[in-house]
Amino acid sequence: MARTRFRFAAFGISLLASGVQSDDHAGLAKLADSLVVRYQVVANGLTGECPAVFGGDTCFKSVLRLEAPTDQLPASGWQLYFSHVEPLRLAESDSFTLETINGDLYRIVPKPGFGGFVADKAYDLTLWGVGSHLSEYYAMPNYFVAGEDGFAKVIQSTVPGIDPETGLETLPHVVPFSDPEHQHKRSADDATARATAAWLYDAYGDVPDGATAQALIPTPLKTTAKPHGAMLDLSRGIAVKASDGNNLSPALAQLAKLGIPEAPDGVPLYLALQANEPQGSYLLGVAADAVHIIAADGEGLQNALMSLLGLVTAPAKVPLIEIDDAPRFAFRGLHLDIARNFNSKDFILKLLDQMMVYKLNKLTLQLSDDEGWRIDVPGLPELAEVGSRRCH
Repeated sequence: MARTRFRFAAFGISLLASGVQSDDHAGLAKLADSLVVRYQVVANGLTGECPAVFGGDTCFKSVLRLEAPTDQLPASGWQLYFSHVEPLRLAESDSFTLETINGDLYRIVPKPGFGGFVADKAYDLTLWGVGSHLSEYYAMPNYFVAGEDGFAKVIQSTVPGIDPETGLETLPHVVPFSDPEHQHKRSADDATARATAAWLYDAYGDVPDGATAQALIPTPLKTTAKPHGAMLDLSRGIAVKASDGNNLSPALAQLAKLGIPEAPDGVPLYLALQANEPQGSYLLGVAADAVHIIAADGEGLQNALMSLLGLVTAPAKVPLIEIDDAPRFAFRGLHLDIARNFNSKDFILKLLDQMMVYKLNKLTLQLSDDEGWRIDVPGLPELAEVGSRRCH
């Protein structure tokens, strides 16, 4: 199934044309291609400025702006649906009315006096919500226009993009946060610092050289550092010396990504198992000429290799150190809600690699919720054909 279909079905904003027949699809399609949607958080943690409906509760203020480059768009007969993570209690606009449908689903409809979009004119809805809206990524992507007969088309200005540097999703319709004083605080007296690169440098600039190389996540139970500054160079690779048949290819592949491949003449990496130790436990020793790992089982070997990975500094060096570690919890899980926010198979495989790096061992996939069913089962085609769709 197409990824876009899942994303806009899972959560989005729709323009539902009331009473519009199928021969008006061209008008709806033009609206989807032309309408420019922008969402901007104005202020968080407000108290005295909140409207009376909040009854003294903290609120946030944001603006949803609609613009069109042409006045040749439908003036009436449409409704605009959207989901919002934080509850909304009020909208102020000369042209539109906000209605709550159910849960986090809302609807915006034109007021009777709305005469249609004027080219290049901004139409603002001031939204007042409960609590705080502290992240640009709280906003939902993939708004779409739809007709009563089921015709739907994604509004192009709200389609997510991909940052070429990080590979992460971007939301082009969300105005970036640029006012820390008003956008990054839960209240006027919120003293939490915004962790910018400059702030992090000032906060941790006095950490001794080499100490950050031992800051593993999660923190090992016990570490013993060797003489300060002593390092083992792994740039020529590692030569695995194992006495067991555990498949460690995924873990070794992660080391190869950091420039430490397997090589016959590499630094010796001795792996051994020791029975009657806690599941997942290991001893890791980085010496001047070799790396030694003794683990309780295959899970422990993998955990040790991930700790070795976390010690790597450029260029492919690790500090001389001894680590005695074991998992504190048998269940170390991550929950991914693909019912509401669908991701590709490639994304899931990359996520599994990152879970291994942080020694997580359980992945919970939320395949279904009221937004829809999110996996194709060949023997039960209706689950995807019907159950994957919400509303229109």
